Amino acid sequence: MRLYIVQSSMLVQYTFDDYDQAKTMNAEDASLPEDIIQEFETLYKLVEEYVATLPPITSNEYTQYDKKKHRKHYKQNRKYDNNPQWASKEQFKATKMEKKEGIEAKYSELTSMLNKITMKNRDTLLPKIMEVITYIMNGEEDDEDDEEVDSYENVINVLFDVAKKMRGGHDVYIIVLKELFQQYPSFITKISKFMDAYKNSYDNIRDIDANRQYDEYCDMVKMNDYRRTNSNFIVKLAESKFIDENELLAVIEQLFDKVLHYIDEEEQTVLIEEITENLSIFMTSSYRFLHSHSQWSNLIDKLNKCIKLKAKEHKSISSRIVFKYMDIQDALKKMYTRK
Repeated sequence: MRLYIVQSSMLVQYTFDDYDQAKTMNAEDASLPEDIIQEFETLYKLVEEYVATLPPITSNEYTQYDKKKHRKHYKQNRKYDNNPQWASKEQFKATKMEKKEGIEAKYSELTSMLNKITMKNRDTLLPKIMEVITYIMNGEEDDEDDEEVDSYENVINVLFDVAKKMRGGHDVYIIVLKELFQQYPSFITKISKFMDAYKNSYDNIRDIDANRQYDEYCDMVKMNDYRRTNSNFIVKLAESKFIDENELLAVIEQLFDKVLHYIDEEEQTVLIEEITENLSIFMTSSYRFLHSHSQWSNLIDKLNKCIKLKAKEHKSISSRIVFKYMDIQDALKKMYTRK
């Protein structure tokens, strides 16, 4: 019998005679050099020091999983595999998707087309989108059974819901809105509700421990993503004159005021971080058309106040937040020099 060992990318063959010969070697000749042993001792010490810094293992860690117990449980229950009740398996029944009809089907069609429309295919899809919207508007207005249906709000909410899930490509939705407002001017009044909902969204931000409330934490992260996308969309709305510039300036100023108001309250760091992320979007994205406004200097003054904040002096300010304000300042300076 032979033993094969790979050494330096080369296969070396050993016999049991070689093994016996190595076994009878002088123990002193087989020992490691002193400097190598010393390096191992140092490495052991470093590993022990690192392990000492690790948090204790909690009850829900994977290490609590008992393989032997699970295997034993599996073997004990295998006998039930031959139970007669399993022999007559119920035949598989395909899930029947409920077919949407009428207005409901048109809303689904509208959502689908709004998800697909881009600047490249807008000439083809936009007429179809407007055709579906016309069908919805006429169909719901003729429905005498439900006088409370607000077709304007339902349609605009579909568009806003799709837009908030898109990280980019908002220009095409501005084109859709222009066409929508041209055919149905009353839609423009629904923008104010969208803005109110955006402002109120900051009221629900709270600190959530991902280790204890993972699902709630994931929901919060998703809502933060939607909020930031909406911030970009609001800038596009203001640039297209669907929102007055003064209203956008007021929103930005209110967010700065929220930061300065909550910095000395306990457990408001998560709120301030989210506000700061959106302030970064507003300040950098709206600079090209807002920097010449008379109220822009007020926003710069508030930005400078936030830059001077010190984490050690306030309960809900972190260094990360302050650095973010510095990033905003640097970005604005670069835009100014490129003018």
